[in-house]
Amino acid sequence: MTLQDFTIEELQDEIRSRMGRGRISTRSILMGDLSVMRASEKYGVSQEIILGRDRSALASEARMYAMWRMHEAGYSYLVCGRYFGRDHTTIIHAVKKMKKANQ
Repeated sequence: MTLQDFTIEELQDEIRSRMGRGRISTRSILMGDLSVMRASEKYGVSQEIILGRDRSALASEARMYAMWRMHEAGYSYLVCGRYFGRDHTTIIHAVKKMKKANQ
């Protein structure tokens, strides 16, 4: 599924519903979605699994990759945590692990 599959109204409704779950900007939501989409393509895991609670090795690595991409794009640990529905310390762990793997 891509952005072209949605109407403007559907996208606006989705953004409004997510903004109600904590302070997170539209821009942050879009960057998070892009990070998840890239991780999904790279690892061959659905976006729902990346955003879910699956703890399999592949799902966890794809999720950490998405968290790392969002953080590397300039978003704080707190904002990334809000997007992924996790504590900021989880984002810190993911970023450290991905940086170490990329060395």
